[in-house]
Amino acid sequence: MGTGAEERAALQAENDSLRGKLTDVLKQFESFSQLIQQRERAEQLTQARLEQQTALSDALAKKNELLEQANKQLQAAHQVTLPCAC
Repeated sequence: MGTGAEERAALQAENDSLRGKLTDVLKQFESFSQLIQQRERAEQLTQARLEQQTALSDALAKKNELLEQANKQLQAAHQVTLPCAC
């Protein structure tokens, strides 16, 4: 009967050891999972900023185009009103 108790004690010790290892693996997994989530959030924020900057750049380019057109029209109108230097 002594060997059965020794076997159970050995199995209990092995189970405790495996339980501790599993706990460590789960903690590492949770840590990696949090890191991945943080990086995904950072990537989403960077993407949103890029989209915002692209939209701003497009708006400024359109505004510049409109201002150039207005400037050309004003120059043409000014040319019409200048007296001839003939």
